[in-house]
Amino acid sequence: MQYPNAKLIVFSKAPTPGQVKTRLTPTLSENDAARLHSHMLEQTIKMAIESKLTSVELHCAPNTDHVFFAYLRKKYSIPLQPQIGTGLGERMFNALSNALNIHSSAVLIGTDCPEMQINYLQQAFDHLETERNDIVIGPVEDGGYVLIGATRID
Repeated sequence: MQYPNAKLIVFSKAPTPGQVKTRLTPTLSENDAARLHSHMLEQTIKMAIESKLTSVELHCAPNTDHVFFAYLRKKYSIPLQPQIGTGLGERMFNALSNALNIHSSAVLIGTDCPEMQINYLQQAFDHLETERNDIVIGPVEDGGYVLIGATRID
């Protein structure tokens, strides 16, 4: 591992029809949207593990009980953690904060960016670990972000 003191956190909802990729319905059926979500989640986990940048955890909502999460845990030997908190921002803060209690840096990503590549993750960890930045944010054209990382949260 290139960053043994860091943590990569993947955030995901369970691929439950009607609860994921809802903006893509009715173009896609609820089942097709859930299958798309499952595929994107697995591709993200595969990329994160294959990067060998650091250890990876999957943070699951609403909990870790979904059969697809169990499949990913078994196939990729990835630890599962529940997302803790009421809103997305609180859950992200808690995940980063908990990781930073143990690790020198943490990067959190979702599963909605199929274009994200290993070199993008490496740049984020470089900015945190090598360049000693406190925070990194990976912006996207719609005004949101695909990645947030930190070395501290105050």
